[in-house]
Amino acid sequence: LEPNPDTLRATKLPFDFGAGAADVRITAVNTFEKDDRYQYVVTSANKVFFSNDKGLSWTQGDRPAGLREHYFSGNAIAIDDKTASTMYLGGSGYDQPGVYATNNSGETFLPLTGLPPCLVLGLAVGVDGRYVAAATDVGAFVYDTLTKAWTDVTTLNAPDQTYWDVDWIPQLGRFRFSTYGRGVWDFIPG
Repeated sequence: LEPNPDTLRATKLPFDFGAGAADVRITAVNTFEKDDRYQYVVTSANKVFFSNDKGLSWTQGDRPAGLREHYFSGNAIAIDDKTASTMYLGGSGYDQPGVYATNNSGETFLPLTGLPPCLVLGLAVGVDGRYVAAATDVGAFVYDTLTKAWTDVTTLNAPDQTYWDVDWIPQLGRFRFSTYGRGVWDFIPG
């Protein structure tokens, strides 16, 4: 099936996220749902970029301390529903925290400690910003920003296995985690 040129168009953004290096890949991208002017990009060179003008220009932020240049170091992004300046970045957490948070559009990051050593494959933020969910290769977890603690959702009768993705379903008020072959599991915070 060939694309219809009258309905589909592809355009390349002019910004070079690799700064001339040929081996740099974009590992994650996300747009603030309430206002598409605000966007984030993370690269395999462990650089974080923020745009507030729909990607016409980009500001490079500080990378989280401890993350190395590898595509696993930033393969999941979730933006807080309330403010575009609050973003969560997930990736390899085998020898450092697997999730970091910024509340200043990527200028600085703080670790969300307490996850077991794992690879974070997906992130989602609840509608009020209190809870952050992480789908990982060792299970499903939810972080409470008030108590600053992770809950292992698999201890609540969910299967102990890899969770590949997670979404916040606002209409249902729950996180929805997906597995590889063991179904879809919901977690209702509160």
